[in-house]
Amino acid sequence: MVKLLGKGNKAEKPKKAEMNEAQLRLHKAAQKRKMKAVAGGAVAVVVVAAGVMGYQATTSTGTSTVQNTYKEEVVTRGDIVVGVTEVGTAQLEDIEVSFEFAVELKELFVTAGEYVKEGDIVAYCTLPEDEDYDDSKYDSADEEYDSLVLALKTAQTEYDSAVLQAEIDRLEAALTLQNNSVSGTKAEYQMGYDLASLQLTYESLEKEIADLEKELADAEEDLAEGYDADEAIEEYEYQIGKLESKIAQCEVEYKHALTCTYTYESGGTWCSFPSYSHDLSGLLNSIEGYEDDIDDYERLIELAEEDSVEAEEDWIDEMEDLIDDLETEISWKQKELLAESYSISLAEAEIESTYQEGVYVSDTAQLVYETTLLQIDIELELAALEVEQAQENLDEFEFDVLEELVQAPCDGYVMTVADIGDINAYNDIMTIGKDDAVELVVSIDQEDINDVELGMDTLVVLDAYEEYALPATVSKISVSPSSGISTTVSYTVTIYCELTDYDEIVVYEGMTGNVTFIQEAVNDSLLISSKCVTTENGKQTVLRLLPTGDMEVVEVTTGFSDGFDVEILSGLEEGDIVLLESAVVQNATN
Repeated sequence: MVKLLGKGNKAEKPKKAEMNEAQLRLHKAAQKRKMKAVAGGAVAVVVVAAGVMGYQATTSTGTSTVQNTYKEEVVTRGDIVVGVTEVGTAQLEDIEVSFEFAVELKELFVTAGEYVKEGDIVAYCTLPEDEDYDDSKYDSADEEYDSLVLALKTAQTEYDSAVLQAEIDRLEAALTLQNNSVSGTKAEYQMGYDLASLQLTYESLEKEIADLEKELADAEEDLAEGYDADEAIEEYEYQIGKLESKIAQCEVEYKHALTCTYTYESGGTWCSFPSYSHDLSGLLNSIEGYEDDIDDYERLIELAEEDSVEAEEDWIDEMEDLIDDLETEISWKQKELLAESYSISLAEAEIESTYQEGVYVSDTAQLVYETTLLQIDIELELAALEVEQAQENLDEFEFDVLEELVQAPCDGYVMTVADIGDINAYNDIMTIGKDDAVELVVSIDQEDINDVELGMDTLVVLDAYEEYALPATVSKISVSPSSGISTTVSYTVTIYCELTDYDEIVVYEGMTGNVTFIQEAVNDSLLISSKCVTTENGKQTVLRLLPTGDMEVVEVTTGFSDGFDVEILSGLEEGDIVLLESAVVQNATN
């Protein structure tokens, strides 16, 4: 469907750009590859052209004289390309200007061969006079179009709002990530502190257990050795000392509990009461129990001092009770130690879980943000496509009821035009060949087709523009052989060549040119004619001209060559002048 808009002016063919040096170099390489052979025979040299030096060395032999001459060659920078060259035929992509319904072509504003720009007015058409179209279709499309335009504006507003909200969400997600990172760091420090505290408690319990086990071993040893009044007294005094220490600790905790109060408001009156009141009775009971134990040990000391039988029996009972108490206490301490180990593991797991949860929340927020934006973009694109479709429908309905000017759908050359009069549906009013690219069709023999692949670089030299070497690529390869009566099996290969940067090149359908399939190439290298290089005893040398006019032999390292030019890897610099030596034999009679 062509685009129907208001009137415009026809564009003139744009001015052309000059060919760059690299393209000239590629073209020269392509032209050299076209040479199939050099004819042999006598060579006549006329030393009259600029660039042929007057340097000579004369050698006389009998009746003839050999005179050496030297031609200057400048070391330049360029490309060397090697490949296979075949002949191709140009094809243009043509755009058909037609309608899905019948029209009457009233007037043409262009002729075949004329260049047009996209949007130029090319024809004037109306509906056939005997056709009667339902105008309600236009009203329906117009209403649909207005509705979709409104939907597009709404979608655009929602999109802008969603983008803003998404940006806010992104910032919040970034802040959450930062907070979670800080929280994770704090959690790590807290975990370190908690773990250190737990570890300290754990080690303290280990020490207590070790002390209790030693005390248990000593008690069992004492019991096995038998009663000794002095040792019994010493043990009783030791136990009294321990109890007195416990009493002192309870008294400290009791005094601290008395100073701690809880304050609250009740009916406008501030009230307070001891916050540890429920602990005071426990502390007092502990102190009373410890004091009773001390009294018991003091009684045992008195009996031991009397060295009575009752004292020995009491000592044995006391030692057995002590052993039982120590075993029980060790058992409890070991359980506490196990609990502490579980606490350490649990603390590590909880801190790690909190940190990972924060990171997960941040990562999820970023994913939600990106997903939301993607969904918004998709919805907006769908809304835009709906409006575009409505515009096309509206254009078609407008043509049903209005006389219209037809515009060129693209830049290019008018290839064909129809006659003035009725044009059936889908018949062409005209065809326009696009000028931004050209395709060349090449026939490749079955022996060479496997060397060609899609995307392969090529050079195109049109016969009408031999000064240009155009870069191109292989775009299509036919898998079916070309039709024809020839006994040679060949396949059609299509080359796509962009012409956007070559405004000066005007291609017509059927033009011919050479297509070089590049097999190997070097770019932007130092080059000289391969004839300037002499190889002797494994060394390559050239004759370089000095600024003083003298000549010197320079050893060089060469690289890639196409048989005409050779790449110089070392020994020369760009701008150096080398000499190409030749000899002329002159007879005495001349």
